[in-house]
Amino acid sequence: MQRQKILLDPVLLSKKLSRIEELIRTGVVDGLDITGSINESAFLSTSKDQSEIARFEKGIGTIFEFASKHNVTLRIHAFEGASQGSLYYALKTTIENFQGQIKLRIGHGFKIDEEWAAFFAKKKGTVRMSVDMNPASNIFLQDATTGELVSQMALLKRYNISYRLGADGRGMIPHSGYEEQKYLIEPSNYKLGAGDLCQELFTRP
Repeated sequence: MQRQKILLDPVLLSKKLSRIEELIRTGVVDGLDITGSINESAFLSTSKDQSEIARFEKGIGTIFEFASKHNVTLRIHAFEGASQGSLYYALKTTIENFQGQIKLRIGHGFKIDEEWAAFFAKKKGTVRMSVDMNPASNIFLQDATTGELVSQMALLKRYNISYRLGADGRGMIPHSGYEEQKYLIEPSNYKLGAGDLCQELFTRP
């Protein structure tokens, strides 16, 4: 489900969740994935419109309740290009006020800063948290360096936030399918063309 479109349209969101609920009952679906885009992130990082924030809060809150009720993992693609703006204000407020238990997976860790890492660590009681790190995507779309990516993983590790290495959807980024598959088979040889990220990470003190 595409992030901005689905979260800001309650009618569309209701229709999608009704269909997903049917699939969950049959065992076909065990999680929700709210996707995004780089262009969307650029817009959202500058938007502080209060009405838009309120609409995002309503949409995110609805999905949180749904995922919690059905005990499925909710993956939200965020932090690929920003860490503030209307989506992020709404996400933080929703997590802060959510009363249930939820399995939350953040689709990117590249732009998670110290403040967000501390916030996620504080909410571990109600939020089972994990983060995806997508080196191939970050290098291709944001010119990320190996050093930046390793620093981000170190930040997550420092706050005890679990993360996994992925590729932002196998096949979506050039060579990502190959890179991800290679990592799954030989973790210590996950080459990105910008240095051996995993080898550097695993040998880091």
